[in-house]
Amino acid sequence: METFVGIYGAKRPGHGEYTIKLDNHVFPTLSGASNVSVYNQTLFQTTVPNGQHTITLINAEDATLDVDYVSFEGQVGKQTEPLVPSTFQDNDPAFQYFPRSSWTQSPRPGTFSGSTGTNSQYLVSVDNGPWHTFSARKASVRPHQVLYYGGNLGRGVHTLKLKFAGTNGTTGIFQVDFTNIYSAPSLGAHVGPSIRELEARDLSNVQALQLPSRYIPKSVIAGLSFTSILAFFALGFSLYLLSRQRRSKKEKA
Repeated sequence: METFVGIYGAKRPGHGEYTIKLDNHVFPTLSGASNVSVYNQTLFQTTVPNGQHTITLINAEDATLDVDYVSFEGQVGKQTEPLVPSTFQDNDPAFQYFPRSSWTQSPRPGTFSGSTGTNSQYLVSVDNGPWHTFSARKASVRPHQVLYYGGNLGRGVHTLKLKFAGTNGTTGIFQVDFTNIYSAPSLGAHVGPSIRELEARDLSNVQALQLPSRYIPKSVIAGLSFTSILAFFALGFSLYLLSRQRRSKKEKA
């Protein structure tokens, strides 16, 4: 079984050359230049054996290089068996919020341009392992963003914890909608409508979409316990900017 990985971006006039290093192998130099601007171009793609790999893109010139996103595809279970997906909503008992009083549930506030209002950094730990730092801050709204991805944890119950780093006295917003988990019969999952059939099983290769609905202030730990690996998608929405947008619409009306 193999894993596919691809790097995508734009090619434009004036863009330079770059090289790709995958684990210890360096590929021939590639070019990001184009006579006309073209978007969503494949900058690099390959397949590698399943396992942990490190891919590095190196700007080989003193020139612009445009990278939009990285995509990878892996195998869940055996190639001949069906995929068993499961969705856990944010109000499922699998989610645990600490302290409970710091979380509220409300309808999705909507989408608008502007600062997200989220904490700039958050930390993630799996099964009481080391904490890894990530950032959720963007200059404008970006739905469907990966907050955390994990896989190949093995059978049994696993716990993912998320907490916020210090924010210098400011309060940020963190929003969760749901988590998707993907498994296969060979990993212990059963084909059927009930997500409870997946409890205490090994679930691999997760992916999630969407966001908003719960909020948390700074330095509060959100303990999110699940029966397998999780992926979170989150995006902060500034309540102040939303209020201004609504007032602006009313004034125009």
